Formats: sequence, C-alpha cells, structure tokens
Amino acid sequence: MKTYITIKIKEIIKFYDEKENENSKHVSSITAIIGEDLGAGLIKHYFKKNKIESEIIDITPREKVNKGAGKWLDRWIKVYDNETIYYQTEIKNWSSYSKGGKKIILHESELVKMANERFAKEWLKQKQRFKEDAVNKVLLDMKINKEDYNSHNFPKIKQEFVKPLICYWWPILKDLDQSPFFEVDCSKNKETSFKKVYFFSMSMYLRCLLKNGTETINIEAPNVIKRYKLIENILILE
Repeated sequence: MKTYITIKIKEIIKFYDEKENENSKHVSSITAIIGEDLGAGLIKHYFKKNKIESEIIDITPREKVNKGAGKWLDRWIKVYDNETIYYQTEIKNWSSYSKGGKKIILHESELVKMANERFAKEWLKQKQRFKEDAVNKVLLDMKINKEDYNSHNFPKIKQEFVKPLICYWWPILKDLDQSPFFEVDCSKNKETSFKKVYFFSMSMYLRCLLKNGTETINIEAPNVIKRYKLIENILILE
C-alpha cells in the first residue's frame, strides 16, 4: 500500500506562514488531517538527506506513572546513527495562525532574527524548560504499553537510548546557525532525567530545501493517505 505523499514546498510554506484570511477557517481542520504525519515525515526526510537511517514508529509514547493515564506524545522515531536512538517526539504544528503567531514574508536575515526570538520565547533558558506545559511534557520519561510490545514487535528500550524531540512548524533557531535540527542543554532542570532536548523546525527545513532549488519532496505519511481514501469513499466532488 502507498505510504508516501508529495509536498509542494512553496505552497505549504505559503499556506502556514503567510496568514491569508481566506485560509484561517481551514487551517486547523487541514492540520488535523496532515499535521502529525507531516512533522514525523519531515524529520525522517531530514535524517535521510543527512545519510542517517530512521524509522517512524506510529506508537504513542506514554508517561511513566503509577496511576492514571498520564500524558502522552505523538511518535517514536527510531534512528540508526552509530547507535540506535529512540526519539520520543512531540509535534506542534503551531503556525502564523496560532496564538502569538505572525505573518512571515521576510528577507532571510529577518527570518533568522524572528526564529531566534521565537526560540528565546518558547525556551526558558534560565529554567531550562519550555514555556508551555503542552510542550514541556516532552521532557517526561515515557514508556511503551505492553500491548505495543506484543502487537508491534517493539523492543524494550533502555533509558540511555531515549532522547526527547520537539518538532515545531514555526521557524525556530537557537542562534545564527541555521540548522533546522539542533540540541539544547537541559541538564540543570531537576524535573527531567534528560541532559539534552532536541528541536526540529519544519518551516526552516522546508525553506532550506527551497533555497537549494528543491520544489517538491516525498515524505512518509500513511495516516494522511488513509484519511484521504476515507474522504474519497464518502464524497463525490463535482
């Protein structure tokens, strides 16, 4: 079964970053269909482009708690880079339409400045934590449900091989280095067992590709395809 979709880079950047009023009613609905697959698929594409093998595991990371359901994230992403790493990944498709979002039609130097400002706003450097609790949960210890071990042949993971990864749509950069994937120290945060947290910016990655002449890319997005087929089965567009 087909599991890949093709993205028109310029169009998706325009859709999420340029904040056109006519699209404002539809952004959240479209994001509900494509959002998590978009983030995970772009992360996998980034690793592949950098000659690193990776695998998207469509299982929800769950918080390790004694009682109750606890909090959860969006995906496990398995990466083979010298050693096998499991990124417990939270995907936030916050864009120019989101609270605090801004329309982005900028020169490259202005974009980098805005991306630096966004990082400073979202990451509280002194406390080494995220401003939003909805994001800060990525720093919690996550587990695999027993049924997932059995049904998905998922291996038991040692904590030292797990890393937290936050994936934003927003252009977000730590400094003048324009890498869309970067790490930040969180070793002084006593509320987490992790020493580093990893960031990925979908918008910055796509802009880098576009700048280098890439207009379309194929990404793994099985859930998007399933939803598209369900819509095709129940609707006839005339």
